[in-house]
Amino acid sequence: YLIDIGEGEASYQVSEKSDKGIVLNTIQCKTIDSIIEEFKIDSIDILKMDIEGSEDSCLLTPQLSWFNKTKYLLVEIHENLRTGMKEEILNFMNKDFLVLHNGEYTIFKNELC
Repeated sequence: YLIDIGEGEASYQVSEKSDKGIVLNTIQCKTIDSIIEEFKIDSIDILKMDIEGSEDSCLLTPQLSWFNKTKYLLVEIHENLRTGMKEEILNFMNKDFLVLHNGEYTIFKNELC
């Protein structure tokens, strides 16, 4: 679902549940892994992620193969939408990535790429 949480167009969210706000539309989504497979991508130099509160569902899953293919991951973590999300993501990602900060972005650098 494409959801309006009442904070303007820049804060629309995608959710598997329709109970977070006003449902604007339904959309078909693709995972990063499915895009890599479809286009036969060997590596990702920079992946920018600004997904309005869904960061935890995309980053806190250890089975993601795209982690190993991504050199730099730039993420705007929306702590205001779920308290504790930033710390949880940092703790999870810290074991595989060097963590940097620049403005509103947390930058994860994969030392193995």
